[in-house]
Amino acid sequence: MTAVNTVASNVKVNGFFLVGAARLMEALEWLDGKGYALVEVRHNAACPSSPTVVIQSEPSLAKLVAKGKAAYFGMGRDTHTGAYREGQFKTPNGVRVVWLERGR
Repeated sequence: MTAVNTVASNVKVNGFFLVGAARLMEALEWLDGKGYALVEVRHNAACPSSPTVVIQSEPSLAKLVAKGKAAYFGMGRDTHTGAYREGQFKTPNGVRVVWLERGR
């Protein structure tokens, strides 16, 4: 699969990346302070000012969903690992955080 650049080549997105990077650093520090294990950062030209952070699934995330502070947005079944669902919430500065639960 080949990545597709969704931004015209003559459009500079540097400023948007810088804004996103600053928000990302603040969010990573907040997540680290809460004890979440960081897995991946998604930050690309499709939405340079709005990065997404992937964290490791843990039991406390289900409690956030139960309190309405997070939500599940996807579910399915993988041939090799079985059922899964995906959850998300936003950090205080608005960065999207997602996780994947397997075996549901």
